[in-house]
Amino acid sequence: MLSHPTIPKQLPECLLHELVIRQMPVEARTSSKRNQGARVLDPLPAIELRFFEPVEGGGPDRRVDVALHQRLTGYMLQAALVNTETDEEVEFLAAGLDGKTRALCGVFLSSLFPVTDPDSGTPTLFFAFPDLAVRATGEFRLRFTLSIMGP
Repeated sequence: MLSHPTIPKQLPECLLHELVIRQMPVEARTSSKRNQGARVLDPLPAIELRFFEPVEGGGPDRRVDVALHQRLTGYMLQAALVNTETDEEVEFLAAGLDGKTRALCGVFLSSLFPVTDPDSGTPTLFFAFPDLAVRATGEFRLRFTLSIMGP
């Protein structure tokens, strides 16, 4: 398959990236142990990926137009449930229950996809988590880890 010569498959290594939380739930209702009927996080977590080109001389970095980079592959974002006090990942419910039930259910890995920004109408790169649900009770936050798979 031929690719368009002006659209690179990978970004130049000198570019910087930034994750911007565009939409995040403030509160969530606890879901049951079953996956069916789980109460998904609402609104769904939506994270924007922005690229910047460093400017020599200490000036502000210049944002790169994502329209040229819409065919990027290999960018993955993983969500994890984290205790707000200890900053430790909460993988399973308390051992008093069964110790094997995951505290966060749904698909917690998202690939990058281009969409039109609903606010500005410009091409934007997003990660979205449409079916995450929390089974644990308490105060938690989501931690996101960006991975880049490739040659």
